[in-house]
Amino acid sequence: MIRSMEAGISNARAIALLAAAAIAGAAVAALQLASDHRDPVALWVVFAPGVCLSFVATGLYVWQHRPESRIGALMVALGFAWLLFCLQAANDPYVYAIGVVAGGLWGAVFLHIGLSFPTGRLWERRDRVLVAAGYVLFPLAFVPGLLFDAVPDPDAPENVLLIADEPDVAAVLLALGAASYAVLFVLVARRALRRWRATG
Repeated sequence: MIRSMEAGISNARAIALLAAAAIAGAAVAALQLASDHRDPVALWVVFAPGVCLSFVATGLYVWQHRPESRIGALMVALGFAWLLFCLQAANDPYVYAIGVVAGGLWGAVFLHIGLSFPTGRLWERRDRVLVAAGYVLFPLAFVPGLLFDAVPDPDAPENVLLIADEPDVAAVLLALGAASYAVLFVLVARRALRRWRATG
């Protein structure tokens, strides 16, 4: 994979990835259209696949024309990760649960792009730590709370992650998840500000 990124992606692979994004985007659009809890439906039918295709297409262009940078491959990954978030429109409780848990990955990839731009590489240890934290926190920070919250969203499908209905425990765990998000945001903002000040 690393060798292909350094040499640039072939036209055949780029076309295959773009086709996969288009097919997956169409499936996600159909999911939004059938959703009984995603509003406004018309907006999401266009927005959900549109975000994916824009990142994948741009990422493939960068991957081909700037093969020394990993940003292109990360943008492609961001496009597909966004589709996982869009699974939260599903009426099926299990597909919805996958969207809830894995949907946050797009935020982690976005953070990875932000801290590694323009090379796509994380040269400093602090950046690698922040990105690793993002890959853990964005998808998983609120999952412990969902294990004890019977009705996290009254309009959404059944919470199949529930192991015990303990609202007080859920409230504490969800608050801790929100706090972890806030701490990561502050650390990333401070890091970004320092890098901006150090830029000529």
